[in-house]
Amino acid sequence: MTSYSEDRKERTGIERDDQIPLPVGVKGQEYFWFPGLYNEWFDPETGKWVTTVAFGVTQANEVMKQIHNSKLRMPSILTDDLAWEWMMTQPTEGKLTPANEARLSEIALTQIPSRLLETCTIDKDYRLSGEAKPADYPELAPLDMTFIDTEQLAFDNWRLQTV
Repeated sequence: MTSYSEDRKERTGIERDDQIPLPVGVKGQEYFWFPGLYNEWFDPETGKWVTTVAFGVTQANEVMKQIHNSKLRMPSILTDDLAWEWMMTQPTEGKLTPANEARLSEIALTQIPSRLLETCTIDKDYRLSGEAKPADYPELAPLDMTFIDTEQLAFDNWRLQTV
């Protein structure tokens, strides 16, 4: 993934016009990873195979608390090493061992430090136009970054990463 989009809701309400879209990326990285699961299953009601996909979410870091400010959560973003571990952990005899299950749960809760994220505001019509054009919203308060060097995360697996 190269970025994902979140809508910052203004505290004035939850109408669509009060939502400002912000693409979120990782500084200095062309792409990044989410932990995800997929499953193909047969729906007996429709007689068709269905593919279901989900990705991990975790507690919001300080920047994402300001952007995804209605739910205070964010997608888990993995380091390259954690993504490899996520994809390569194999069940033993068709089942995860308790140790593997605990490790995968830990990986799925990974929080990326705010200092590693980059974002900007874009035009509200980007979904319809297919193009994310930068846009200014003078009424929108800037993100508070005063905590950037002191942020403490519960699931910081990015500790050794630098920008």
